[in-house]
Amino acid sequence: MRYYRYPNVTFFLGAAQPYGQLFKNNPNVICEINRHNNSNKFLDNFDGYDFAISIGGSLYQAHKIADSLKRDVEFFNRFIVNGKPLFIIGSNFDRNYGNAPYTEKDFHDLFARGDGLLKVSLRDKHSANFFRDLANVTCAPDVIFGLSDSFAVPEEARAGLGISVISPTLPGRGGTLKDFHGQYLDGMVALVRSAISKNIGVKIFSFCLKEDDAVMAEEIARNLTAAESTKVQHVTYNGDIENFLKTFAGMKYIVATRFHANVLALKFRQNLFPIVYNDKTLNLLEDLGVFTREDFYDLRDGNPLDADKVWRSLKKPKDWLAKVTEYARASNLHFRELDKYLATLSR
Repeated sequence: MRYYRYPNVTFFLGAAQPYGQLFKNNPNVICEINRHNNSNKFLDNFDGYDFAISIGGSLYQAHKIADSLKRDVEFFNRFIVNGKPLFIIGSNFDRNYGNAPYTEKDFHDLFARGDGLLKVSLRDKHSANFFRDLANVTCAPDVIFGLSDSFAVPEEARAGLGISVISPTLPGRGGTLKDFHGQYLDGMVALVRSAISKNIGVKIFSFCLKEDDAVMAEEIARNLTAAESTKVQHVTYNGDIENFLKTFAGMKYIVATRFHANVLALKFRQNLFPIVYNDKTLNLLEDLGVFTREDFYDLRDGNPLDADKVWRSLKKPKDWLAKVTEYARASNLHFRELDKYLATLSR
Protein backbone atom coordinates (compact mmCIF):
# COMPACT_ATOMS: atom_id res chain seq x y z
CA MET A 1 0.00 0.00 0.00
CA ARG A 2 1.38 3.40 -1.01
CA TYR A 3 1.65 6.23 1.47
CA TYR A 4 0.86 9.72 0.23
CA ARG A 5 2.21 12.49 2.42
CA TYR A 6 0.27 15.28 0.72
CA PRO A 7 -2.80 13.70 -0.93
CA ASN A 8 -4.68 17.00 -1.17
CA VAL A 9 -1.93 18.99 -2.89
CA THR A 10 -1.52 19.04 -6.68
CA PHE A 11 2.13 18.95 -7.74
CA PHE A 12 3.32 20.11 -11.15
CA LEU A 13 6.52 18.23 -11.92
CA GLY A 14 9.17 20.05 -13.95
CA ALA A 15 10.42 16.91 -15.66
CA ALA A 16 9.74 14.73 -18.68
CA GLN A 17 9.78 10.96 -19.11
CA PRO A 18 10.57 8.63 -17.44
CA TYR A 19 9.32 10.67 -14.46
CA GLY A 20 5.88 11.08 -15.97
CA GLN A 21 5.65 7.30 -16.22
CA LEU A 22 6.92 6.90 -12.65
CA PHE A 23 4.07 9.02 -11.28
CA LYS A 24 1.36 7.77 -13.63
CA ASN A 25 -0.59 6.29 -10.70
CA ASN A 26 -0.37 9.49 -8.67
CA PRO A 27 -3.40 11.57 -9.69
CA ASN A 28 -2.09 14.63 -7.87
CA VAL A 29 1.20 14.75 -9.85
CA ILE A 30 1.12 16.41 -13.27
CA CYS A 31 4.21 16.31 -15.50
CA GLU A 32 4.33 19.92 -16.73
CA ILE A 33 7.20 19.76 -19.19
CA ASN A 34 5.33 17.02 -21.02
CA ARG A 35 2.60 19.60 -21.64
CA HIS A 36 4.80 22.64 -22.33
CA ASN A 37 7.71 20.79 -24.02
CA ASN A 38 9.92 23.53 -22.63
CA SER A 39 11.35 23.89 -19.13
CA ASN A 40 11.52 27.70 -19.42
CA LYS A 41 7.76 27.92 -19.99
CA PHE A 42 7.28 25.75 -16.93
CA LEU A 43 9.37 28.13 -14.81
CA ASP A 44 7.80 31.24 -16.35
CA ASN A 45 4.33 30.27 -15.16
CA PHE A 46 4.69 31.81 -11.70
CA ASP A 47 1.07 32.88 -11.45
CA GLY A 48 -0.04 29.28 -11.69
CA TYR A 49 1.95 28.02 -8.69
CA ASP A 50 1.61 28.80 -5.00
CA PHE A 51 5.12 27.62 -4.10
CA ALA A 52 8.06 25.64 -5.50
CA ILE A 53 10.13 22.70 -4.29
CA SER A 54 13.63 21.73 -5.39
CA ILE A 55 14.25 18.30 -3.88
CA GLY A 56 17.33 16.11 -3.66
CA GLY A 57 20.63 15.99 -5.46
CA SER A 58 23.67 18.22 -5.66
CA LEU A 59 22.31 21.74 -5.80
CA TYR A 60 25.70 23.35 -6.24
CA GLN A 61 28.25 21.35 -8.23
CA ALA A 62 31.67 22.79 -8.89
CA HIS A 63 31.95 21.17 -12.31
CA LYS A 64 28.71 22.70 -13.59
CA ILE A 65 29.09 25.06 -16.49
CA ALA A 66 28.46 28.75 -15.81
CA ASP A 67 25.18 28.87 -17.75
CA SER A 68 23.76 25.96 -15.75
CA LEU A 69 24.62 27.53 -12.41
CA LYS A 70 23.29 30.88 -13.63
CA ARG A 71 19.92 29.26 -14.35
CA ASP A 72 19.89 27.80 -10.82
CA VAL A 73 20.53 31.20 -9.26
CA GLU A 74 17.99 32.93 -11.50
CA PHE A 75 15.39 30.32 -10.55
CA PHE A 76 15.90 31.02 -6.83
CA ASN A 77 15.89 34.78 -7.34
CA ARG A 78 12.75 34.81 -9.47
CA PHE A 79 10.65 32.96 -6.93
CA ILE A 80 11.82 35.24 -4.14
CA VAL A 81 11.22 38.40 -6.20
CA ASN A 82 7.72 37.17 -7.05
CA GLY A 83 6.95 36.57 -3.40
CA LYS A 84 6.49 32.82 -3.75
CA PRO A 85 7.85 30.41 -1.11
CA LEU A 86 10.66 28.14 -2.27
CA PHE A 87 11.69 24.95 -0.44
CA ILE A 88 15.09 23.40 -1.19
CA ILE A 89 14.97 19.91 0.32
CA GLY A 90 17.74 17.37 0.87
CA SER A 91 20.54 18.87 -1.21
CA ASN A 92 24.28 19.38 -0.76
CA PHE A 93 27.17 21.58 -1.90
CA ASP A 94 30.47 20.50 -3.40
CA ARG A 95 33.58 21.02 -1.32
CA ASN A 96 35.91 21.93 -4.21
CA TYR A 97 35.12 24.97 -6.28
CA GLY A 98 37.93 25.32 -8.82
CA ASN A 99 36.94 27.81 -11.51
CA ALA A 100 33.21 27.57 -10.87
CA PRO A 101 31.35 30.87 -11.39
CA TYR A 102 29.72 30.91 -7.94
CA THR A 103 31.11 30.25 -4.47
CA GLU A 104 29.38 29.26 -1.27
CA LYS A 105 29.40 32.98 -0.34
CA ASP A 106 27.23 33.75 -3.37
CA PHE A 107 24.71 31.14 -2.27
CA HIS A 108 25.00 32.28 1.35
CA ASP A 109 24.04 35.79 0.26
CA LEU A 110 21.21 34.41 -1.88
CA PHE A 111 19.81 32.31 0.96
CA ALA A 112 20.11 35.25 3.35
CA ARG A 113 17.99 37.37 0.96
CA GLY A 114 15.16 34.85 1.18
CA ASP A 115 13.29 37.12 3.62
CA GLY A 116 11.21 34.29 5.07
CA LEU A 117 10.27 32.87 1.66
CA LEU A 118 13.22 30.51 1.24
CA LYS A 119 13.60 27.39 3.41
CA VAL A 120 16.63 25.17 2.82
CA SER A 121 17.39 21.74 4.27
CA LEU A 122 20.77 20.20 3.41
CA ARG A 123 21.79 16.57 3.72
CA ASP A 124 25.30 16.73 5.18
CA LYS A 125 27.01 18.69 7.90
CA HIS A 126 29.80 20.00 5.69
CA SER A 127 27.32 21.65 3.33
CA ALA A 128 25.26 23.02 6.23
CA ASN A 129 28.38 24.49 7.83
CA PHE A 130 28.56 27.09 5.03
CA PHE A 131 25.24 28.49 6.26
CA ARG A 132 25.37 27.83 10.01
CA ASP A 133 24.47 31.45 10.81
CA LEU A 134 21.23 31.36 8.76
CA ALA A 135 18.06 30.33 10.58
CA ASN A 136 16.34 29.31 7.33
CA VAL A 137 18.97 26.64 6.57
CA THR A 138 18.79 23.31 8.42
CA CYS A 139 20.44 19.89 8.12
CA ALA A 140 19.13 16.31 8.24
CA PRO A 141 20.24 12.91 6.86
CA ASP A 142 19.42 12.15 3.23
CA VAL A 143 15.72 11.92 2.40
CA ILE A 144 16.09 8.31 1.20
CA PHE A 145 16.86 7.18 4.75
CA GLY A 146 13.15 7.75 5.34
CA LEU A 147 12.15 5.23 2.66
CA SER A 148 9.59 2.64 3.73
CA ASP A 149 11.05 -0.42 5.46
CA SER A 150 8.73 -2.57 3.33
CA PHE A 151 11.44 -2.83 0.64
CA ALA A 152 13.98 -4.42 3.01
CA VAL A 153 14.74 -8.14 2.61
CA PRO A 154 15.48 -10.38 5.62
CA GLU A 155 19.19 -11.05 5.98
CA GLU A 156 18.80 -14.81 5.56
CA ALA A 157 17.03 -14.29 2.22
CA ARG A 158 19.75 -12.12 0.65
CA ALA A 159 22.28 -13.49 -1.80
CA GLY A 160 24.97 -12.33 -4.21
CA LEU A 161 27.04 -9.22 -4.85
CA GLY A 162 25.41 -6.06 -6.18
CA ILE A 163 27.67 -3.47 -7.82
CA SER A 164 26.47 0.06 -8.50
CA VAL A 165 28.52 1.71 -11.27
CA ILE A 166 29.08 5.12 -12.85
CA SER A 167 30.82 6.24 -16.03
CA PRO A 168 33.93 8.26 -15.07
CA THR A 169 34.17 9.63 -18.62
CA LEU A 170 30.69 11.19 -18.61
CA PRO A 171 31.12 14.73 -20.05
CA GLY A 172 28.99 16.26 -17.28
CA ARG A 173 31.61 15.25 -14.74
CA GLY A 174 33.78 18.05 -16.07
CA GLY A 175 36.70 15.79 -16.90
CA THR A 176 37.51 15.38 -13.22
CA LEU A 177 37.34 11.57 -13.35
CA LYS A 178 38.19 10.65 -16.93
CA ASP A 179 41.82 9.91 -16.08
CA PHE A 180 40.61 7.21 -13.68
CA HIS A 181 38.38 5.42 -16.19
CA GLY A 182 40.81 2.57 -16.88
CA GLN A 183 41.58 2.18 -13.19
CA TYR A 184 37.87 2.01 -12.35
CA LEU A 185 37.10 -0.45 -15.15
CA ASP A 186 39.97 -2.75 -14.15
CA GLY A 187 38.84 -2.66 -10.52
CA MET A 188 35.25 -3.54 -11.38
CA VAL A 189 36.29 -6.40 -13.66
CA ALA A 190 38.63 -7.77 -10.99
CA LEU A 191 35.88 -7.54 -8.40
CA VAL A 192 33.39 -9.38 -10.61
CA ARG A 193 35.94 -12.11 -11.28
CA SER A 194 36.76 -12.48 -7.59
CA ALA A 195 33.04 -12.92 -6.81
CA ILE A 196 32.70 -15.55 -9.53
CA SER A 197 35.73 -17.40 -8.15
CA LYS A 198 33.92 -17.52 -4.79
CA ASN A 199 30.79 -18.86 -6.50
CA ILE A 200 28.94 -15.63 -5.67
CA GLY A 201 26.43 -14.38 -8.24
CA VAL A 202 26.81 -10.76 -9.42
CA LYS A 203 24.27 -8.13 -10.40
CA ILE A 204 25.52 -4.83 -11.86
CA PHE A 205 23.07 -2.00 -11.16
CA SER A 206 22.64 0.94 -13.53
CA PHE A 207 20.86 3.67 -11.58
CA CYS A 208 20.94 6.32 -14.32
CA LEU A 209 20.81 5.60 -18.05
CA LYS A 210 21.17 9.30 -18.84
CA GLU A 211 24.56 9.39 -17.10
CA ASP A 212 25.85 6.28 -18.90
CA ASP A 213 25.76 3.80 -16.01
CA ALA A 214 24.65 1.16 -18.51
CA VAL A 215 27.55 2.05 -20.80
CA MET A 216 29.97 1.19 -18.01
CA ALA A 217 28.08 -2.03 -17.22
CA GLU A 218 28.39 -3.06 -20.87
CA GLU A 219 32.10 -2.20 -20.91
CA ILE A 220 32.65 -4.42 -17.87
CA ALA A 221 30.79 -7.23 -19.63
CA ARG A 222 33.01 -6.89 -22.73
CA ASN A 223 36.05 -7.52 -20.54
CA LEU A 224 34.69 -10.80 -19.19
CA THR A 225 34.85 -14.19 -20.84
CA ALA A 226 31.67 -15.73 -22.21
CA ALA A 227 31.60 -18.17 -19.30
CA GLU A 228 32.04 -15.37 -16.76
CA SER A 229 29.29 -13.29 -18.37
CA THR A 230 26.72 -16.02 -17.73
CA LYS A 231 27.17 -15.43 -13.99
CA VAL A 232 26.57 -11.68 -14.22
CA GLN A 233 23.20 -9.96 -14.54
CA HIS A 234 22.69 -6.33 -15.56
CA VAL A 235 19.85 -4.59 -13.69
CA THR A 236 18.78 -1.24 -15.16
CA TYR A 237 16.46 1.28 -13.58
CA ASN A 238 13.79 2.04 -16.18
CA GLY A 239 11.11 3.69 -14.06
CA ASP A 240 9.91 0.54 -12.28
CA ILE A 241 11.19 1.70 -8.93
CA GLU A 242 9.55 -0.98 -6.80
CA ASN A 243 11.07 -3.95 -8.62
CA PHE A 244 14.43 -2.20 -8.88
CA LEU A 245 14.52 -1.57 -5.13
CA LYS A 246 13.38 -5.10 -4.30
CA THR A 247 16.13 -6.55 -6.48
CA PHE A 248 18.73 -4.23 -4.95
CA ALA A 249 17.57 -5.01 -1.41
CA GLY A 250 17.89 -8.73 -2.12
CA MET A 251 21.68 -8.58 -2.47
CA LYS A 252 23.82 -9.79 0.42
CA TYR A 253 26.81 -7.59 -0.48
CA ILE A 254 26.81 -4.14 -2.07
CA VAL A 255 29.76 -2.31 -3.62
CA ALA A 256 28.27 1.12 -4.27
CA THR A 257 29.60 3.93 -6.42
CA ARG A 258 26.34 5.86 -6.79
CA PHE A 259 25.63 8.07 -3.78
CA HIS A 260 22.12 6.74 -3.33
CA ALA A 261 23.27 3.14 -3.77
CA ASN A 262 25.27 3.76 -0.59
CA VAL A 263 22.27 5.28 1.16
CA LEU A 264 20.01 2.41 0.12
CA ALA A 265 22.51 -0.24 1.25
CA LEU A 266 22.73 1.47 4.63
CA LYS A 267 18.96 1.80 4.81
CA PHE A 268 18.52 -1.91 4.03
CA ARG A 269 21.32 -2.89 6.49
CA GLN A 270 23.31 -4.64 3.78
CA ASN A 271 27.04 -5.43 3.84
CA LEU A 272 28.38 -2.29 2.16
CA PHE A 273 31.69 -1.23 0.63
CA PRO A 274 31.47 2.38 -0.69
CA ILE A 275 33.41 3.66 -3.69
CA VAL A 276 33.89 7.41 -3.41
CA TYR A 277 34.05 9.46 -6.60
CA ASN A 278 33.05 12.86 -5.23
CA ASP A 279 32.73 14.59 -1.89
CA LYS A 280 29.02 14.05 -1.35
CA THR A 281 29.69 10.39 -0.57
CA LEU A 282 32.71 11.30 1.54
CA ASN A 283 30.54 13.77 3.50
CA LEU A 284 27.98 11.02 4.11
CA LEU A 285 30.64 8.64 5.44
CA GLU A 286 32.14 11.34 7.65
CA ASP A 287 28.74 12.18 9.13
CA LEU A 288 28.03 8.51 9.82
CA GLY A 289 31.35 8.09 11.59
CA VAL A 290 31.28 4.27 11.32
CA PHE A 291 33.61 3.74 8.33
CA THR A 292 37.39 3.59 8.65
CA ARG A 293 39.66 4.37 5.69
CA GLU A 294 39.96 0.61 5.18
CA ASP A 295 36.20 0.34 4.70
CA PHE A 296 35.89 2.38 1.50
CA TYR A 297 37.80 3.19 -1.69
CA ASP A 298 38.35 6.70 -3.07
CA LEU A 299 38.72 6.50 -6.84
CA ARG A 300 40.40 9.90 -6.91
CA ASP A 301 43.41 8.66 -4.92
CA GLY A 302 44.72 6.99 -8.07
CA ASN A 303 45.35 3.62 -6.45
CA PRO A 304 44.04 0.34 -7.90
CA LEU A 305 41.07 -1.28 -6.22
CA ASP A 306 42.12 -4.25 -4.10
CA ALA A 307 39.41 -6.92 -4.38
CA ASP A 308 40.73 -8.76 -1.33
CA LYS A 309 40.40 -5.58 0.72
CA VAL A 310 36.82 -5.20 -0.50
CA TRP A 311 35.88 -8.70 0.64
CA ARG A 312 37.60 -8.28 4.01
CA SER A 313 35.56 -5.16 4.64
CA LEU A 314 32.30 -6.63 3.33
CA LYS A 315 32.58 -9.61 5.65
CA LYS A 316 33.67 -7.63 8.70
CA PRO A 317 30.89 -7.22 11.29
CA LYS A 318 29.65 -3.61 11.43
CA ASP A 319 27.12 -2.16 13.79
CA TRP A 320 25.18 0.38 11.73
CA LEU A 321 21.72 -0.48 13.04
CA ALA A 322 21.45 2.22 15.71
CA LYS A 323 22.86 4.93 13.44
CA VAL A 324 20.66 4.03 10.48
CA THR A 325 17.56 3.85 12.68
CA GLU A 326 18.38 7.32 13.97
CA TYR A 327 18.91 8.59 10.41
CA ALA A 328 15.61 7.14 9.21
CA ARG A 329 13.79 9.09 11.89
CA ALA A 330 15.79 12.30 11.46
CA SER A 331 15.45 12.38 7.65
CA ASN A 332 11.80 13.33 8.13
CA LEU A 333 13.00 16.75 9.33
CA HIS A 334 13.61 17.74 5.70
CA PHE A 335 9.85 18.18 5.35
CA ARG A 336 9.21 20.09 8.56
CA GLU A 337 8.99 23.55 6.99
CA LEU A 338 6.93 22.31 4.05
CA ASP A 339 4.54 20.61 6.48
CA LYS A 340 4.12 23.89 8.35
CA TYR A 341 3.49 25.86 5.17
CA LEU A 342 0.95 23.42 3.74
CA ALA A 343 -0.85 23.39 7.09
CA THR A 344 -1.41 27.15 6.72
CA LEU A 345 -2.92 26.65 3.25
CA SER A 346 -5.41 24.08 4.48
CA ARG A 347 -6.87 26.31 7.19
